[in-house]
Amino acid sequence: LCRLEPHNPRVALSYVEALIENEQIDVAKRELNRASFVSLEDEVALFEAIVLIREQQPSRARLLLERVVSPQAHVSERIRQKAQTTLESL
Repeated sequence: LCRLEPHNPRVALSYVEALIENEQIDVAKRELNRASFVSLEDEVALFEAIVLIREQQPSRARLLLERVVSPQAHVSERIRQKAQTTLESL
């Protein structure tokens, strides 16, 4: 799907999420840095926070997660809940 829609940020974020779930943190990090997610920056913050947690940087991750769970964040309820759960586990 990434080859069929290389400029679709939703596809790219789904790919990043799958990479993280499969413990491919370096590849996920590279994809987050490579793609353009202007309209999805709060969702990107969640995945960046998860990468930071895996890299043993929980304080930086906490700041990003707090942004995602804030009422001003433009995210789906699924992303907000995932961020809240991740924040609570820190």
